[in-house]
Amino acid sequence: LLQRVVWMGGDRDGNPYVTSSLTRRVVYLSQWRAATLYWAEVGTLLWDLSIAGVPNAEVCEEIARIYGHQNTKRDATGQVMKKSSSMTAMNFDFYRPQLESEEVYRQVLTHIRDRLAATVRRAAALSSDLPAPEDSLAPYTQTNELATDLLRIYKSLHECGDGILAEGRLKDLLVRVHTFGLSLTRLDIRQESTRHTDAIDAVTSHLGLGSYRTWNEQTKVQWLTNELHSKRPLIPKKFPCNQEVQEVLDVFKMIAEIGSEPFGAYVISMATSASDVLAVRLLQKEAGIEEHLRVVPLFETKADLENCPACMDLLLNNSWYKANLSSPPQVPNVGWQPHQEVMLGYSDSAKDAGRLASVWCLHQAQEALVELSKKHQIKLNLFHGRGGSVGRGGGPQYLATLSQPAGSVQGWMRVTVQGEVIDHYFGLSSIASHTMERYTTSVLMATLDPPSSPSEDFRGLMGRLSENSCGKYRSVVYEDPEFVEYFRAATPDFELKGLNLGSRPSKRKQGGIESLRAIPWMFAWT
Repeated sequence: LLQRVVWMGGDRDGNPYVTSSLTRRVVYLSQWRAATLYWAEVGTLLWDLSIAGVPNAEVCEEIARIYGHQNTKRDATGQVMKKSSSMTAMNFDFYRPQLESEEVYRQVLTHIRDRLAATVRRAAALSSDLPAPEDSLAPYTQTNELATDLLRIYKSLHECGDGILAEGRLKDLLVRVHTFGLSLTRLDIRQESTRHTDAIDAVTSHLGLGSYRTWNEQTKVQWLTNELHSKRPLIPKKFPCNQEVQEVLDVFKMIAEIGSEPFGAYVISMATSASDVLAVRLLQKEAGIEEHLRVVPLFETKADLENCPACMDLLLNNSWYKANLSSPPQVPNVGWQPHQEVMLGYSDSAKDAGRLASVWCLHQAQEALVELSKKHQIKLNLFHGRGGSVGRGGGPQYLATLSQPAGSVQGWMRVTVQGEVIDHYFGLSSIASHTMERYTTSVLMATLDPPSSPSEDFRGLMGRLSENSCGKYRSVVYEDPEFVEYFRAATPDFELKGLNLGSRPSKRKQGGIESLRAIPWMFAWT
């Protein structure tokens, strides 16, 4: 029903400190913490599941596999007869030798616990850039491995008449494994579109194909599509490039090395064209990522929001891209297939065009994307990049969801919960429960009873207000030569830059107001 994803350690947009090695460390630290928690849960289960009975055939086969025998021996009464060398390590107060042969679920749980301990040791080493230790037991590397082992016990308890025991702590643990996986939460990767352009440009220049950056959009899309269809590698193994390009390539290599499971989406900030998305898909292919991360273009400025329907139409008309769209495994398969996610930027669009022009542009973009999804018969998921303040799209989430255009909420939606409001929404368990209830209720209501479309008169009025307000806003913020001096004198801009509050530097690059990130811009005024 609810999926949590984070950007901490994955959002490298304009942040030179978030590198591939840092992201790798964050992933393994999350795995270490998850495995540690599961280890403790299994230890509790060892005290609960003390049934001395005959399990189903699947558990018997698992015990035989654990001890390296093809078939598990039974005595005359049908009891499993196999000694567990690690049972004595539990130091049960009521220990007796018969436990080792009679209590079969404890034997399986002990094996699971030992594998989790190996997982903890492996994650601890890899998070410290040390080689993985050699263990006699293989650590868990995929969530379904742990879930399968626990589900085997759950099914056996039900089949053998002890289902009431399966519905206690064991079921709770299964729910936690399904919800949190081996990483506690998935990690989104985010990078600015120009960084991918620079990487592809370095490749084409090295291969003597010209400067990718100077090609028009049609040429870029055609070349990227051809390379995506091609079975030969594009990037040489020993590819000379600068540090910035190497870091982009290292991120994809890191994802290929770890696997896709700990990650969510690959978000492209400041996306402007279809080639931005295809470039990321090509870089994933070249890195050898078996299961590609879903690529989410983030449209942030007024011009990009106005152009995003045309951009997505070109992308969805691309033969390779349309054929390789699929619903991500962490999202329920509801409605049309395949699946496309698009992120909408509230903060940067408000900074670029002013609040009124921003919200109207966002509304029109969503309407156009909904029609586009119907045209191409795909599942559309809109990702709303909201912040805490009104200028960043903040406000009551319940009312915000109900105000979305008809058809834009189709049983699900993604929203960001920014750092400055996390405590407000999730600081206490009762508040978190109420927040989740508001999200769930508003999504259901927006899906079942969407709002009606605005009238033509309303659209015309909003169009005029939007253009006039945007023009006036830009004339002050971007065209008045004295505005920058006023902004720095009237707001705590410099002081905010010195505080350890943000997740990245206050600017993407050197420059004036246009280069200032939306977060310090909004915080300076509010």
